[in-house]
Amino acid sequence: MDRRWSARKQLPLSITLEVPRHGTPVTGNLRDLSLSGAFVKTDFLLPLSPLVVAFTLPGDPRQEELRLEARVVRRSAAGSALMFLCTPTRAIRALSEALSQCH
Repeated sequence: MDRRWSARKQLPLSITLEVPRHGTPVTGNLRDLSLSGAFVKTDFLLPLSPLVVAFTLPGDPRQEELRLEARVVRRSAAGSALMFLCTPTRAIRALSEALSQCH
């Protein structure tokens, strides 16, 4: 059963994850994105505790980095599914614009 309230789109991007108690940021690759979350691939097993995912959306003329609180809702050998928490209105607008330009 698919519980997403927003369609996900493939949007390969490099990302940075700030993981509590890890010390240094973890890099990874965004595989797909929606207004409510993302699927990411890292070489690091992400914990189930909250974390921060940071990335810059393509086509953003200001190249403003989005920093979104998220938590892992599913892990597999392919990567981790993240659910965004308390997404600011500004970020929802930016995500909506970027997703509308994806096919």
